[in-house]
Amino acid sequence: MPCLLGVILLGVRNSKRGWLDYAGRQARSSGGDASLDPGRTIHVNPLEITRVCRRHIDTKKKEGSKLYDFGRVLEGDWDLANQGKRNIPVEETVIHQSVFDRYANNTAWEDLPVFEHKLRAIREQGKVDGCRTRADLVERYRRLDGVCERLRDTGWQLEEHVGGLFQNNVSVSVTRNGGFLLGTGGAHRLSIAKFLRLPTIEVYVLSRHTDWIDVRRKAADGLVFPHPDLEEFGRGDARLSSAPSPTAVKRPIGRFLDRLLPVRV
Repeated sequence: MPCLLGVILLGVRNSKRGWLDYAGRQARSSGGDASLDPGRTIHVNPLEITRVCRRHIDTKKKEGSKLYDFGRVLEGDWDLANQGKRNIPVEETVIHQSVFDRYANNTAWEDLPVFEHKLRAIREQGKVDGCRTRADLVERYRRLDGVCERLRDTGWQLEEHVGGLFQNNVSVSVTRNGGFLLGTGGAHRLSIAKFLRLPTIEVYVLSRHTDWIDVRRKAADGLVFPHPDLEEFGRGDARLSSAPSPTAVKRPIGRFLDRLLPVRV
């Protein structure tokens, strides 16, 4: 239903409430239940987000929205692969490798593979990540250094709490076994969080596997199972049950970033 979706997305663009309503409808129509609150966030160790969901990449290209699958309960093997292509390890992506090279070795963004990757996409598509020119891309990555500085100094925050757009939040999808796949947004910030060794990050749940929904129903009936996506039933991991306080970055990384990034005063 691309035409209907286009009308819906036009109405909810840049609106958190609109996106949450959209996700609620998606959850109910795809086999979810009343316990699925798309506005509820969970706290996840960034190291546990190990792969990028290929399905979400493909639906973003096809449907034109990174949140097309928001709220959906999905069956099948999408949590393993999509259209014959495996879900990509985060550490193998050009974004992750470039982020680590930038902050571990102080390599200029313009000299990193991700910069050329984005430039090529701009030439082919006209606009990528809000950028139309090389100068736009330079400015985008300058701002990303500011994001790294903020995460280092004050810890992780949702985008809507720091003047950003709701749809730019990091989101995860939960696999049949309760694992976490990165959706199609926030890849740079996730890799920065991994580099800074943040203990947890606050994320929205994009989609869930049908088998995981069965686990949630058992948890609602009293099955003890420590997991961030089960905390609403009072059975989650107490270590992750509340929002993390601003993290203290380990000293060697902190000293390096003090040289690379200005300290706020």
